[in-house]
Amino acid sequence: MPAKWYLKPDRPGTAAMARSLGVSEVLARAMINRGVTTKSAAAAYLNPSAERLSDASLLPDVGIALSVTLDAVKSGVRIAVYGDYDCDGVTSSVILVKALRRLGADADYYIPSRETEGFGLNRAAVARLSDSGVGLLITVDNGIAAIDEIRLAKSLGMGVVVLDHHEPGFADEGGVVLPDADAVVDPKRPDSEYPFRSLCAAGLALRFVSLLPGGGSGDMAREFFALAALATVCDVVELTGENRIIVRAGLDVINSGDIPNIGLSALIAARFRNLPDAALGAYELGFVVGPCVNAAGRLETAELAARLFMTDDPEEAGALSERLAGLNEERKSKTETCVARALASLPDPPDKIIVALDPEAHESVAGIAAGRIREALGRPALVLTRSAEDGFVKGSARSVPAYNIFEGLSRCRDMFERFGGHAMAAGLTMAETRVDELRERLNAECALSDDDLIPRISADMSLPFARATFALAVELRRMEPFGKGNERPVFGAKGVRGVDAEIIGGKRTTLRFSFRDGARPFRAVCFGMLERFVSDLGAVRGADFAGAFGETGRCQGLTMDFLYCLSVHEYNGNEYLDIKITDFRVIA
Repeated sequence: MPAKWYLKPDRPGTAAMARSLGVSEVLARAMINRGVTTKSAAAAYLNPSAERLSDASLLPDVGIALSVTLDAVKSGVRIAVYGDYDCDGVTSSVILVKALRRLGADADYYIPSRETEGFGLNRAAVARLSDSGVGLLITVDNGIAAIDEIRLAKSLGMGVVVLDHHEPGFADEGGVVLPDADAVVDPKRPDSEYPFRSLCAAGLALRFVSLLPGGGSGDMAREFFALAALATVCDVVELTGENRIIVRAGLDVINSGDIPNIGLSALIAARFRNLPDAALGAYELGFVVGPCVNAAGRLETAELAARLFMTDDPEEAGALSERLAGLNEERKSKTETCVARALASLPDPPDKIIVALDPEAHESVAGIAAGRIREALGRPALVLTRSAEDGFVKGSARSVPAYNIFEGLSRCRDMFERFGGHAMAAGLTMAETRVDELRERLNAECALSDDDLIPRISADMSLPFARATFALAVELRRMEPFGKGNERPVFGAKGVRGVDAEIIGGKRTTLRFSFRDGARPFRAVCFGMLERFVSDLGAVRGADFAGAFGETGRCQGLTMDFLYCLSVHEYNGNEYLDIKITDFRVIA
């Protein structure tokens, strides 16, 4: 479905900011579009160094947490770090265990099973840890909502420290509910004085261990920045403020050629063995490296990933990296199969709220599949798979900005055994016999209009290709790392004439556009939109012409509008201007 395009307005102060900083107006306007509106904010944005991180001692309860932890280390108390099975939970657990072991602590991690235990602290695990002699329980990436489980841990004589980045719950009478732990370190607490609220768990662990002896300097700090950068990107927290600092610092370590963590180095080598000199960015962490870590928790056990990041044995690191990479390929195959089956099962036209049941799919791919269906159809999607509980299904939902999926599902929560989420994503467990009823209720109560389902793309500014220079692409790298909340700038060029299009690539799924703007020739690539292009071509020049293009893979002389991004492509030690088309319109 063609998207609606919006041009962000040119705001006052762009030229003045550009002059004061000595940058182009293009860069200044892109920063202002991202809320960077003052000279001091721009200076911090353009120089996201670790020295700009806030004082970690401002975190709530951090002084108590340090005291409890260091007392346990000194007394030889056994410490368990209870994490989570995703990339953020694994890396934050590793950061804490490594920092504690360096101090001589008897510390180990506990990663719950996604399939048999689910997210967060559970009573059976607490009891097992107590029976094994654990005297201090540190939860990371969970714990803020574990009221009963932490009460049990305390009753069994354990000290408890919570390091979590999720929102605390609210009491019926108002105010938040915190677990009765010795310390609850969470920057989202209403009483937190820490200036930045949006750290992921690994970022929070990084800040916490920086207050431990030796945790804030040297190779250990470099290692922890690299791990926290990976987690920050994979947890899809906003790449603004301190998150951007952490990712930039971590990428500097990763691209230095000297990664202190043997496991992370091995995983990167396994994934980029054909591109040994390529500099990695946030995209590579989020879409190439991180999925291998998450695949372990989805298909087997996240302990594989934890072992990878904990090992000092290069041979073991290599073997584990290959295993994780293999699991990720298996996960991708399972996801593609699930998406194909789900799309094939939908009515024509599809419902506004997609509810797809795939009894054969692995439950761990439901969320990814829902996201792919949402992208393909531009509407909210819920994918359900059979649960281990007889007669029940588990589902994951992904939504679009115009529809709050949590509110929509909340109106049907009488149908669910378990349910949780937020505006853009949710998860649930329900009886399989009620799936059709859920589909009917969601769509009957849905107020989405056809206009709400049209994707929207915002461009930073209109920029003719004549101004799309290599020097500008190099300058825009100062805005990296790009990600949620700090997206790569998008530019618009209207009425580009004399465009030649061809299908390229071994799978013949990529478009390459060639054209001139003035005397300069340009080439730009477009991924994943071949079918849309053929449809638009047929609408403008006729079905026969579009069909001929599909056979020959070439057409000439088009007039088109483009939305595009600029980047620098590195190959064989050289750098080139890279233009990627993010959307287009065939005009004539």
